[in-house]
Amino acid sequence: MKKIVAAVLAFSLLLAGCNMNGADAPAETTKETTETTTVPETTAQTEQVTERTVEKLEFPDIRNLKWGMSVEEVKAHEDDEPFKETVEESELSGQIQTLITYRNVEIEGYTAKMVLCVSDGIGLDGVNYHIPGDKYDEIYQKTTALYGKPQCDFDEPSPCATWIIPEKGYKIFLLSLNAKTTTQYSFYPLTDDEKQMEINREPAPEETTTEQKVDWDAVKPDVRNVCWGMTNDDVKARETETLSYEYEKRLLVYENVTIMGKKADLIYYFNDEGKLFQIVYVIDETGCDENSIMESYYFVNGVFIDLYGQPNEVWRFSDKDADKTEAEKNPGAWVISGRLAITSGWNIDERTFAGHWISKDQNNINHIVSYGSSKYFDELNQAQNEQQQQSKA
Repeated sequence: MKKIVAAVLAFSLLLAGCNMNGADAPAETTKETTETTTVPETTAQTEQVTERTVEKLEFPDIRNLKWGMSVEEVKAHEDDEPFKETVEESELSGQIQTLITYRNVEIEGYTAKMVLCVSDGIGLDGVNYHIPGDKYDEIYQKTTALYGKPQCDFDEPSPCATWIIPEKGYKIFLLSLNAKTTTQYSFYPLTDDEKQMEINREPAPEETTTEQKVDWDAVKPDVRNVCWGMTNDDVKARETETLSYEYEKRLLVYENVTIMGKKADLIYYFNDEGKLFQIVYVIDETGCDENSIMESYYFVNGVFIDLYGQPNEVWRFSDKDADKTEAEKNPGAWVISGRLAITSGWNIDERTFAGHWISKDQNNINHIVSYGSSKYFDELNQAQNEQQQQSKA
């Protein structure tokens, strides 16, 4: 574990440097583009193939869609072909809704039935995924790892939870249905009241002192229901997992937690002033091979891409003369042999960046997900640069 802790910090410093100097995430296109997809169109007598053009939006709200779109706009911008279209009255709002249903839609590693809700006079106001099986706990843990504790969380009459995500402009609703045989995973635009509620929440303070006690309950979390700058005790009061061990107020380690459906060790890092500046998940890849390690890496990367766009990705070779073209044919074999480390980075907002990488250190395969404070990492980089300059003088 000590070797992993040291490797994590070293990789994070590299990631912070390359991520701050690279393109900000999420990556965005600069203009609208179109792509042609071929879809089957069947009739009772014959089956023919037609081509339709799907316009790619420059700044979609969710998928390739924008809240408020009409039925025809939704169908024109959705890549998949609808299975059926129905009109009914909403049991909750009383609004007349057009429900456009799609089968076998991929969402974060699950295959689901997707229902897009378009309300009269409002437009698109709901994206619902119905995932077969009891996936509630998996999705709950994954969403909590990304956004912290839900704002609403109930066990009865059926498990359900809601997360408000102001930076994305929507809320996530998770519900276990039909005696846990189906999991509903839904996205809805924020109401004006919800937007105002988030605006009124204070940002995390830049500095804390022993003379000034911070009311963290009034502060919007950065990651996993905690804030950069919290003390060791502040984090322990917020973290719901069972603490495995701590090290001199510099590390808190929670073993065997879950992130994106995978088992991992969770590590909180504190700087010399005792302030939280990094959160790391070390994913358990025991028994992995060259194929499974890349499947695991691409799955986690896909979740981040869905949330934050394309990453700034870097391939680092142990041999400076390595042939990247050759490595791309079987990157898993290069990682397993210790010849290749792959890192991806995203700037989530002005306060937080995220990193994801795989590498091999002696006998250990390291699969790491990391969140860092941009402010504190900048300070750490600056201090290290000053030390290097002093040693050269």
